[in-house]
Amino acid sequence: MFCSIIENGAQLTAWMKSHTGLYDFVKALQDIHEETDYRFYIVGGFVRDWVLGGHSMDLDIAVEGDIRKVMASLSESCELEYTYYERFKTATFILTEGTVDLVTCRSESYSFDGALPTVFSGNIEDDLARRDFSVNALAIDLCQEPWKICGLDASVSDLERKTIRVLHNRSFQEDPTRLFRAVRYKNRLGFTYEAVTLDLIHQAVEKGYLRNISADRILQELSKILKEGKSFDILEDLVALGIDKWILPDLQLPQVLKRALKNMEGLELTFIEDTESFDPVELRMLTILYYNTDRAWRFVERFRLSRRFANMIEDLTTLVDQVKSIQSSIQNAEVYHLLHKVPDEVLFVLYLCTDHMLVKNIIERYYIKLKDQKNVISGNDLKELGVSSGPQMRTLLSKVFKGLLNGEINDRTEALEYLNRYIEKD
Repeated sequence: MFCSIIENGAQLTAWMKSHTGLYDFVKALQDIHEETDYRFYIVGGFVRDWVLGGHSMDLDIAVEGDIRKVMASLSESCELEYTYYERFKTATFILTEGTVDLVTCRSESYSFDGALPTVFSGNIEDDLARRDFSVNALAIDLCQEPWKICGLDASVSDLERKTIRVLHNRSFQEDPTRLFRAVRYKNRLGFTYEAVTLDLIHQAVEKGYLRNISADRILQELSKILKEGKSFDILEDLVALGIDKWILPDLQLPQVLKRALKNMEGLELTFIEDTESFDPVELRMLTILYYNTDRAWRFVERFRLSRRFANMIEDLTTLVDQVKSIQSSIQNAEVYHLLHKVPDEVLFVLYLCTDHMLVKNIIERYYIKLKDQKNVISGNDLKELGVSSGPQMRTLLSKVFKGLLNGEINDRTEALEYLNRYIEKD
């Protein structure tokens, strides 16, 4: 069941040495091994991607030993801070070049289908055997040089065959979120499902195992999908398998959505500031819901999304309906009052998705000419002209601001002249 793969460790060592922070961290672990005989293994996605020719700056390192003592030793020798998670016996170290998660080698059991696992200390064989798919059941032994990659027997052959295989027949039943991960890995890696695994996926969907998973956990899986470069293809596969009903029943995925999600990558709208601060997952959710506005509220309610996001959905659905009747003669003041309370994220998505050039033009007009426009008079100016606080003052302030937006008033002097004429006439 467990095999060693002779691997050219020199290439991996050279790569690691080129990233000083990671290499120093690994050398500190090797020192701990010499002192304690604890063993350390890089596990999971990093190893899989390395074998496939890629690499990541985020590592998972499995520990055969007392992880608390390892954390204390690393904190002292490398002067690093960490966060410890008691339930899963894991610790996260933030390095200048990436993130390292230390995880205790463990086995798992599930008190009921869909439950979070109960964790027991184990060895590397236990740890690899508990993983979701064979291609993730790989490890690099850091305690012997040259470094070698080892893993389950199926791990090697499945990587060669580009196959996604679960490690046992109850895998999707115990943890149904693996359904989402299977589709994600299949699309990201360009692999296919092993025949039994595909049958188990269909069985899991037919028997509704995902009903045992909380909405929060499903939302976490959706968020991971929306961070993928092939998020649209993943969503299409979820629909084809019938998994989409646990996200949004009858999810509509037109090809224009695929184009919108692709165009979002690296899109720079110079007239909308601070786009780098936008949450990319939120933007993708909004983009998907732009093409599913009739069911957007079901999505919000199912996942108990924040009031802020719910408000953005309300703004988006309202705006999508309003812009259908926009005419080319729309004045600046109308544009301002239509858009000034709408969050930038919503306008970004509307600009990205609409095929109505007039709508794109008025969004640009709003940001370039109108968004930062301020009134040139105040209530004090009106008081000096004999206007009391109340409805009349608000009306006059509004009239001046409208004139500024529409180019009928150009500055404070013209605004005061306009007021004087209006008050005398009144």
